[in-house]
Amino acid sequence: MKHTSPTQVSFLLGLEPVFGGLFAHWWLGERFEQLQWVGAGLIVLAAMFISVKPKYKFFAKTKKPI
Repeated sequence: MKHTSPTQVSFLLGLEPVFGGLFAHWWLGERFEQLQWVGAGLIVLAAMFISVKPKYKFFAKTKKPI
């Protein structure tokens, strides 16, 4: 984490619950319900949405301050 950008660190740390769930599923044999898979997907989508830099400015200022 010391040698990477804060954005990448926050992305990886935000996905920690997903990694824990996948570890429990594959290694420990935990069974997940559909709602739990949807929750993991929402966590991944939220982390990706936050880390992606938008191409367009949605709130561009139209008037210059006086």
